[in-house]
Amino acid sequence: MNTNPKRVLRFLILWIANSLLLVILSTVFATNVVLGTLNLPKPTASVLVGLILTLLVYSVPWIAKKTQVKLKDDNVTALAYFVINAIGLWVIKRFADFTGLGLSSILFVLICALVVSIVEVGVDKYSSVYLKKFQKK
Repeated sequence: MNTNPKRVLRFLILWIANSLLLVILSTVFATNVVLGTLNLPKPTASVLVGLILTLLVYSVPWIAKKTQVKLKDDNVTALAYFVINAIGLWVIKRFADFTGLGLSSILFVLICALVVSIVEVGVDKYSSVYLKKFQKK
């Protein structure tokens, strides 16, 4: 299997960013965004849900190719991230006993999807620029 180290590093950076963002969101919206259950501690839930969100974002190019949607610019990519994150967070919240993420309403699903998407686009752009500079050295 041919693994690209830049792609793996980008995946790990995005995973860490998603996991930390979930902890921040659960702190800011403490009564509406709950991480962890009786059997699944908060850190484990944030890592698990962060991994799921990262895998969903990595599936966006494949889904776009299958549905023949062109990801021409950053706005279309951000919209695709928002849609996949909103759907993903809604499904994840439906399985809160297993994933450890509880969201009080669809409004907070949309708010979290928006914040997560903005951060993912930012991390995507920053990691691309940073990894290009790192490769030149």
